[in-house]
Amino acid sequence: MNADAIRKRTAEIMSGIVEIPYEPGYRLHHGERSERLCMQIADAEKLAVDREILAMGALMHDIGKSGCGKGESHAVRGARMVKEMFADLMSPEELAKVAGIVEHHFERPNGKWYAGKEKPSWNNEILIVQDADVLDHFGIPGIWLSMHWAAYRKLSPALARHEWFDSERMVAWRNESVRSINFEASRRLLDLRIAEMDDFFRRLA
Repeated sequence: MNADAIRKRTAEIMSGIVEIPYEPGYRLHHGERSERLCMQIADAEKLAVDREILAMGALMHDIGKSGCGKGESHAVRGARMVKEMFADLMSPEELAKVAGIVEHHFERPNGKWYAGKEKPSWNNEILIVQDADVLDHFGIPGIWLSMHWAAYRKLSPALARHEWFDSERMVAWRNESVRSINFEASRRLLDLRIAEMDDFFRRLA
């Protein structure tokens, strides 16, 4: 695997994409932060993982999201893009593993989609990326996202506070995020990040 070349190509593909209301290249920045979170989770849980595969899967997990058609799975699209665009930089086995992380990063066994159903059995790399993906939407990154969204919708501080604490959409999303976590270390991080956001929004209005 040529990790440096993969990072360079990933940045070329993802960095200039405009995604209102977020900053240009948001999906790349999200992937970079998720990669760091993955290593933190793997170390805290003392998990045996392929760190290079984990890193690349985390970095590119949302590569298919920008420009994804309505009704199309961004995860499936992303896995296809990985296979098409990075085959020259990975062995077939590495490519299959990274594409697998991208394809299944949204299929969280503890999430609402598997309630009452047989849960999938994913490897540690997929489960860690699932958790990192959730975590990066909370804490300081979550505040950043919330402020972009509030500015886009022209919300006052009081309405932005109300959105976080009281809106049906956000309450449901927070509950689903907590429910879907796979590892105890991730759960502790999520609790801290939610508390961080709670403190911010209490002091905002």
